[in-house]
This record gives sequence, C-alpha cells and structure tokens, in this order.
Amino acid sequence: MNEIAKNSDNATQITQNAVNVVDETATQINALKDSAVNIAKVVETIAEISAQTNLLALNATIEAARAGEAGKGFAVVANEIKELALQTNKATDDIKARIEGVQGATGKAVGGVERLSEVINSVNDIVRSIAGAVDGQSATTTEIAQNVSEVSTELHDANINVSDITQTTADIVNDIRMLNNANKDIAQSGQEILGRSQQLRELADKLKDIVDKFQI
Repeated sequence: MNEIAKNSDNATQITQNAVNVVDETATQINALKDSAVNIAKVVETIAEISAQTNLLALNATIEAARAGEAGKGFAVVANEIKELALQTNKATDDIKARIEGVQGATGKAVGGVERLSEVINSVNDIVRSIAGAVDGQSATTTEIAQNVSEVSTELHDANINVSDITQTTADIVNDIRMLNNANKDIAQSGQEILGRSQQLRELADKLKDIVDKFQI
C-alpha cells in the first residue's frame, strides 16, 4: 500500500507538470494567432495602397493617351507601375491565403490543447481517487483486496487516458510544425512585397519627374 501511495503522489506531480506545459503551449499558440492577425492587417494595408496605385496608373495612362506623342514616356512609366501593382496584389493574396492557413492551424492546435487539458484533468481525478482509496482503506483483508481491485481498475482507465494524451500531443506537435513552415513562407513573401514596394516608390518618383517635365 505504501508503494501505491508513493506512485499516486508521483502521478499527481506528473499530471500537474503536464497541466503547466499545456498552459504554456496554449499561451504560445494564442500569441502566434495574434501575430497572424497583425500580419493580416499589414497585408490588407499594402493591398489597399497597391489598388490605389493601380488606379492612379490607369488614370495616368488615359491622360498620356490624350497627350499623344508628348505623353509616350509618361505612358511607359504608368504601365510599369500598373504591372508592379498587379504583381503586388497577387503577392498579398498569396500571403492572405497563407495567413488563413496559419489561423486555421492555430485554431486546430488550440482545440487539441483544450482536449489534452481535459484528458489530463481526468487522469488527475483518477489519481486523486486512487490516493483517496489508499488513504481510506481499512486494516481488514477483505477491504484491502477490494481497494486493490478498485486501484487496478482506475489505473487501467488512467493508462487509457495517458494514451489519449500521447496522441493529442503528437497532433499538437504536427500543428506547430505546420505553423512554423507557414510562418517561413509568410516571411519570404513579405520580403518580396517589400522589394516590390521599393520598386513602386522608384517608379512613382520617375512618374512624378515625367509629369513635372510634361507640365512645363
């Protein structure tokens, strides 16, 4: 009985540690989810700027056509800006899709953590029940045998729940690995957008110079 009580205490400590790990994992996943939301806002802003740039380029092309020969250079720059704006839109759409994937994966991971927490709590309840059975057992042989039988049954249930914990943990690890891969893709696409934004700025400056000359 002393050995069972000792094992029950150890199991209680282990389940408490598992609860702490689950809480930390949930915090990290929620932080990742918040980051994805913030990235989505930035991408949306870039998409709006790109759409406005595309509209300005279209208007500039129309004005260049009206100007005839004198507006040819103006039209070339406007077309370049329009093309770059379209590429930027495509890149932002790609990032949006990736972010949606990240948000879906984080939601799935959060669900897994919640299920894992429920299983751990169930195991903890069983362990406490075992400890209570050990503490409350009487000195008679019949009662001892009965308590041992109850302990055996509850330990069997605990083993089943531990198997559930193992599977759920594996699912969470896979989800987090997917999130890490998605974040790498988002970072790479973000660098591409930054480069295109710089090109947009340079072309806009060039367009402004041409407009100034044309007005003179």
